[in-house]
Parts: sequence; C-alpha cells; structure tokens
Amino acid sequence: MVLPEAMLTLGLHVQSHKVKMTYRDRTRESDGERTEIVTIDESLKPGDGVVMIRGDGGQSFYILEKTEGET
Repeated sequence: MVLPEAMLTLGLHVQSHKVKMTYRDRTRESDGERTEIVTIDESLKPGDGVVMIRGDGGQSFYILEKTEGET
C-alpha cells in the first residue's frame, strides 16, 4: 500500500536524527570522558517494511518502526 506523504508522521527510529553520546575514552596517555553528537541515519528506503499506527478516522498514520522486510 502506498500512502501520500501528507498522511504520514515519522517516528524517531525511521528517520535521520542526532544523539548526544558520552563515553570513556581510554588511551595509554589518558583516561577521560568524551561527549560527541553523532548522526544516526535510519531513514526509510524503498521496500522497507514498517509498523504503523492508524490515527482516528484513518486519515493519518504514525510510522513507529521498521520491520525485517517488505510488509
């Protein structure tokens, strides 16, 4: 089923988004904490299967997450 883009709202895990990550950076010279902003690209591609939640009245859909294959 193909739906017009105007009827869709994308969830966080089906689009590109930025995440702030903090981690321990251990080297021979130092042992410090680093914080970086990284881009996670989980954008939808043609053929991706998705789990959707239908809005009241069936005129809008929230795309929650991807599935293993085409659905």
